[in-house]
Amino acid sequence: MVRFLPNHLLKYLGFDRVVVGTVTADPWEGNSKSKHGQRIWRYPATKSMVNWLGLPGLGAERVADILYGFGNHGVPITINFMSTPGKQGSELLADLQKTARITKELPFVDAWQLNISCPNTHGSSGQDSRRDYQKQLGAMFGAVEEVIGYVPRLEVKVSPDLDIKRVRDIVDVSSNHSVVSKFVIGNTTTEHDSDYIEFSPGVGGASGDAVYNRSFAVQKMFANEIESRGLPHGLRVCGGIRSAQRARQRVSYGPVKGIEFFTPLIYEGPKLLRELRAA
Repeated sequence: MVRFLPNHLLKYLGFDRVVVGTVTADPWEGNSKSKHGQRIWRYPATKSMVNWLGLPGLGAERVADILYGFGNHGVPITINFMSTPGKQGSELLADLQKTARITKELPFVDAWQLNISCPNTHGSSGQDSRRDYQKQLGAMFGAVEEVIGYVPRLEVKVSPDLDIKRVRDIVDVSSNHSVVSKFVIGNTTTEHDSDYIEFSPGVGGASGDAVYNRSFAVQKMFANEIESRGLPHGLRVCGGIRSAQRARQRVSYGPVKGIEFFTPLIYEGPKLLRELRAA
């Protein structure tokens, strides 16, 4: 009998990399269930979802134990990580360093993805943490560099709700840190367009078709900034890419180095990988 562990299975289906996370240094339960009694809502008619999870996880040490237990699976791993919600200042930086330190010696981990784009956690302002994270971006990059080195192995996962000013601010800071290799565009959106999210729960980030146009618009902003400045950064794109047509559209704009999936895989199933590879 062949035993397929998660990474073996994903490799068998056609993925060439697994992104694990979001990992926080400490265990975290995430958000409590809303008044609707749940944290995930599906909208099958528009191939969209809303989640209000808030980065629940087992903590970096337990995640590392599990990944180590998978053995010699041969699948490259990217660790998507952020500080444990609620931490600020020096505690936030130490939290990031702890996760990077715990995971950097794991087999097949060769890249990290800093998640500054989750709309479901809250910072000092009482609003979602994305603005707080952007203000500390340089310090976060510096803290991660101290642990994983100054080679370009850090991706930055950004929000599809950015405007051009914030895009330029992120690019400005990133250009001063050699560890940054790519921008991952993008995460979920807090804009619950009624064309896709018929009955909004009033909280959470929307994904799938609901984020496709916003994600592509932010991708164009980053691509234009990278090209106009002559920067070496690449792009990794995600958000509602559920057809060969959409994949071609997204990879044709800017220095795209890969595609990530989550919500489209839920609705389309493993056949999506076969269709995209055939195209």
